[in-house]
Amino acid sequence: MLEFVKGVLNYLKSISRTSEISSRGDHIKRIEDFGQPNNLEANINDQFIFNNLRGYSSIGFNLTIPSGAVAVFESSYDGINFISARMRSIDTDEYTSMSNETATYIGSISSVRIFRVRISLAGSGTGSVIGRASIDVSTLEGIEHGSRPDAFGNIAVHKDFTYTAIQTGAIIWTPQSNKKFVVTDLFVSTDGNNIITFFDETNSPGNIVYGAKFTTNNGIVICSFRTPYVSISANNSLKLTSTTAQEVRGVIHGYEIS
Repeated sequence: MLEFVKGVLNYLKSISRTSEISSRGDHIKRIEDFGQPNNLEANINDQFIFNNLRGYSSIGFNLTIPSGAVAVFESSYDGINFISARMRSIDTDEYTSMSNETATYIGSISSVRIFRVRISLAGSGTGSVIGRASIDVSTLEGIEHGSRPDAFGNIAVHKDFTYTAIQTGAIIWTPQSNKKFVVTDLFVSTDGNNIITFFDETNSPGNIVYGAKFTTNNGIVICSFRTPYVSISANNSLKLTSTTAQEVRGVIHGYEIS
């Protein structure tokens, strides 16, 4: 009789434990919708912030960009310091950490406290960030989000510039002593016909980082390099040459490595 009672008690404990686990599972929120129309202003450094309080692993969102603006994707693991975040465009199936167009993106936010969309070049009007976060892991997690493989342990560098006269070898970026520059993202615009060349210390074949010929007013180029450009030698500078006295404006994102 005693063995029978023990068996019943053990069975009841197992039922209680199963019920407890099931109850806990029912309280895990697997998805969270966020955002609303006109929640992204067009001023520089205006931002939309998603606080990842529930520890979601992936995020998908539609970005409606304010007219003429450029937005960057960034994440923070400590809630204070932000790094570039690579998202995959559903429309083009390309990876990028910045955008100047309306599109839909997906990426990983695993272990991230805060994900944000921040205006890095001002525009006009308003835009929107509307999407969904999920506890399920996204495709190719770790590739589309966070630092690039060459950037682990290195400090992000951001350079901006404006010129109104012809430039010949203007220095955009000189890394710290015995360091190499690494270009990951490049934005440049010009008011008129112009040929703009970015190069690694010397303007010669093999040292060209990027070159563009603009034939119409208000030309604009945005590049998110799939393979980051690493300078050939330590202490080299990233330089720019232009061919006409048109206003040239731009932003460079990257890192410095040993």
